[in-house]
Amino acid sequence: MTAVVYMPTTEKGIEELKRRTAQAHAKCVEYNLNKLNCPRKQKTEIIEYIKH
Repeated sequence: MTAVVYMPTTEKGIEELKRRTAQAHAKCVEYNLNKLNCPRKQKTEIIEYIKH
């Protein structure tokens, strides 16, 4: 897969790119956590580990 990203030139554009990137990353983490076959408590521990 090829992705073309045009870097923003304004501060507002840079902040929007950061926000969207973080949102995409969070969705990937959520998707992969949901695929794990482990208790909810363990998934919560994984999330806490990632946050810190």
